[in-house]
Amino acid sequence: MSEKITVGISSCLLGEKVRFDSGHKQSTYVNKELRDYFDFVSVCPEVGMGLPVPRPTIRLMSNEERIALVDTKDESNDHTDGMMRFTREKVAELEDTEMCGYIVCAKSPSCGMERVKVYTRGHARTDGVGLYTEHLMKKMPWLPVEEDGRLNDPVLKENFVARVYSLKDFYASMGGEPTPGKIVAFHSRYKLTLMAHDPQSYKSLGRLVANQADYQPDEFYQAYRLG
Repeated sequence: MSEKITVGISSCLLGEKVRFDSGHKQSTYVNKELRDYFDFVSVCPEVGMGLPVPRPTIRLMSNEERIALVDTKDESNDHTDGMMRFTREKVAELEDTEMCGYIVCAKSPSCGMERVKVYTRGHARTDGVGLYTEHLMKKMPWLPVEEDGRLNDPVLKENFVARVYSLKDFYASMGGEPTPGKIVAFHSRYKLTLMAHDPQSYKSLGRLVANQADYQPDEFYQAYRLG
């Protein structure tokens, strides 16, 4: 696997000046350690949906019906529909690629993976997910996704990179034409690693492989990739 691995990333982490204040959140780890190995697909959902740079700050606001993306100082400026239009189109585009991972900007109302602030009248809770990343993880649940800040943790960093390389090897092993035989061969190579890192997945995938005859080839491929 000498070619670079395709990985999505929040544009600001690459140093692109796309944030609300015309700034960035350049990640040293991403730019100094990963860039030689990963071919980054840069996405800023807020700019992608048409918001300018600079722009008013935005946040997630919850009411009884839904979570909306609105201007912080003027909640009547609701960007939810525009964000979701862009998100659905972009994620549908990514689904057709062999992307192997995604690094998102923490705490962002569009890109945060966890602990994003969601405001209600009078207070904020910290159990939200950015609208773009929430849809990404829902539509591509097999994709390793991690936040920039969490990659400072050596264990989380190792886990993420290992999953990215494993998915790349999976796609390479399929050669664009997945077959049950190729999947079984891949599983045989990785089963000890899987057992060490995720015993539950080791058991469930082992059962899946053992019962491959019960599945159509494409169904088996999709089920195995999902894990």
